[in-house]
Amino acid sequence: MIDLKVDCVHQRIGGRGSGGADGFRSAYADIESCTIHHDSYKGVKFSVVRLKNKHKLVRIVIPVQLFVVPGDVDADAVVKILRDHGVQVFEE
Repeated sequence: MIDLKVDCVHQRIGGRGSGGADGFRSAYADIESCTIHHDSYKGVKFSVVRLKNKHKLVRIVIPVQLFVVPGDVDADAVVKILRDHGVQVFEE
């Protein structure tokens, strides 16, 4: 699951017993750009967002690199949030 938080994109993983690792995150300031690709499979629409992070080396936190926006979620709203945080968005 992806959360667009105030300061970052956060991808939650695992459950409560996951040993402390709660997921991947990319601070908006660390995202150079992203591409969004709209698609469908067997009539189910979705969008794929691929993030390009500014820094290749991440010491502690693993960055979010890709996430899928289900068709019932407004992909334009996701794009607006990313743009509002200074992320350059390219649509394919």
